[in-house]
Amino acid sequence: MLYCTSEEVMAMTKVNAKKLGFTESEFQSTLIDWIEQAENFINTYCKKEWEADKVPPAVKNVCIRLTSYIIAFHYKRREDPIRKVNDNQVKVFESDVFTDDLKKDLRPFRKASKISVFKI
Repeated sequence: MLYCTSEEVMAMTKVNAKKLGFTESEFQSTLIDWIEQAENFINTYCKKEWEADKVPPAVKNVCIRLTSYIIAFHYKRREDPIRKVNDNQVKVFESDVFTDDLKKDLRPFRKASKISVFKI
């Protein structure tokens, strides 16, 4: 079960299938894939997984926002993969979707690493 729904993501992003160049069924399938990817980012960072009915609201919010960042990245790359910085420089859009603000919001849920100390 997913940490958020496609409806919650669409409500936040105000995006639709046509705007992203998908059919409705392609969009729903792709959106579920992106939510699963966002969930995997969260699980890896926090070093834990939640049951779908026990996801803290803050984690759910991060999942919605992270998925919306993935959508925005897809849209930017689809529309214009290269952006002009100034007259002499162009730059490809960066792919960093799991941003520091999301990681900061997840810090309270991050499982501490175990450190073993022993004497010889």
